[in-house]
Amino acid sequence: MGQRKGYFRKPRASFLGNFMTSLRVEQGLTLEDVARAMGRSKSYICKMETSERPPDAVLLTGFARACKKEPEYLLAHVPQLQFNLLSAITSPADVPEDPLQNITEDERQELTSYLAFLRLRRGAGAT
Repeated sequence: MGQRKGYFRKPRASFLGNFMTSLRVEQGLTLEDVARAMGRSKSYICKMETSERPPDAVLLTGFARACKKEPEYLLAHVPQLQFNLLSAITSPADVPEDPLQNITEDERQELTSYLAFLRLRRGAGAT
C-alpha cells in the first residue's frame, strides 16, 4: 500500500533522541523547561528528540546543561556520538601515526586517570 499524497511519515527516534528524551524526563524536566533554558522553541526540542532535526555539538551541549549534566555525560552514554566524532576526521593524514607522541605530561596524567575510570567502570559492570 503506497503513501497517500501529502502524507508525511514521522521518522523514528534514534538512540540519541530516545536517550535525550529519557534524560530530560529523568531530570523531571518538560519540553518547555529545556526549550526555555536553551532559548529554543518547544517544537525545536521535540524535533531534536524525534530525530527530525539532529542536533549539532552546540545544541547537544546546551541540551546537556539544560538537563543539569555536562556535555561529556552524553558522549559517555551515547556510542553514536563517539562514532560521529571519529568520523568527522576527513583524512587519515589528520590522524597522527602515534597520537601519544606529542602530548604534555598533564595530558598524559589526564589520560591515565580516564583509563583508570574506564577500567573501574568495566569492572563494576562485570558480573
